[in-house]
Amino acid sequence: MYENGQGVPQDFGKAAMLFRKAADQGLAPAQYFLGEMYENGQGGVPQDYAQAYTWYKLAASNAADDRTRDMDVKARDSIAARMAASGIPSVTTTNASAITFEEQGGTFVLPVLINNAITLSFVVDSGATDVSIPRDVFSTLIRSNTISQADIIGRKTYRLADGSTSVETTFRIRVLKVGDRELQNVTASVPPETGSLLLGQSFLSRFKSWSIDNQRHVLLLN
Repeated sequence: MYENGQGVPQDFGKAAMLFRKAADQGLAPAQYFLGEMYENGQGGVPQDYAQAYTWYKLAASNAADDRTRDMDVKARDSIAARMAASGIPSVTTTNASAITFEEQGGTFVLPVLINNAITLSFVVDSGATDVSIPRDVFSTLIRSNTISQADIIGRKTYRLADGSTSVETTFRIRVLKVGDRELQNVTASVPPETGSLLLGQSFLSRFKSWSIDNQRHVLLLN
């Protein structure tokens, strides 16, 4: 409805956010529409054929019926042909890291090693701007000297899903390791409320591409 302006003002950004949340849960129609947005550069996402290919491919693998699967495969193959014509390397998972999710109370999480000191369970949330660590957990990291005062960057205003804003402390994770992938100097925020630890875009955007395989319950990082 937000994509087409039906009953609500047309808002490609909000549509993309909602498609992403549904796509991350394995819903093939949302994965297809998100692929369309990457193909066309809509909703505040850059035109990215590699990402479009990834989402079309996931949609095809999760399609509920043959007709939908055929449509998704056609879109995937069209993007692959366009990438080949443009000299863009095709998307494969040959060199991807496959990191297995763990189930905790019905939620799929990833074990994340923070500063080579403590492992915490994070939820993948592509709608989060940065890695997010609630205040109570952040206090524990400070007390255990996993995070030092020198790592604190300052404060930053974040826009939340309901349209409100929140001013939050930001800090630097010197080393963040997920599976066999290690990143340095990852920005994280400290929301005031308690809640889940989130792996947001300050982590995900550091990779060429990423996707979730819902059949194998793994995060694929290229």
